[in-house]
Amino acid sequence: MDRLVIQERDASLLPNPEFAIGGLRQSLYASEIRVDFVQHSLSAILEVYASSEHVQAMAQGSE
Repeated sequence: MDRLVIQERDASLLPNPEFAIGGLRQSLYASEIRVDFVQHSLSAILEVYASSEHVQAMAQGSE
């Protein structure tokens, strides 16, 4: 994931880095950024996070 997120280290390659930093590339070989790439990846990360919290709560017997 780290290689897909546009970061400060990529600024010299970008015409407008202030708009691109934090965006998510289409792939390791295509630097296109679209809102849906970012939204889908964030949704997946949040789902995994929520699932892991639920599993931990179940293991501790709090649900």
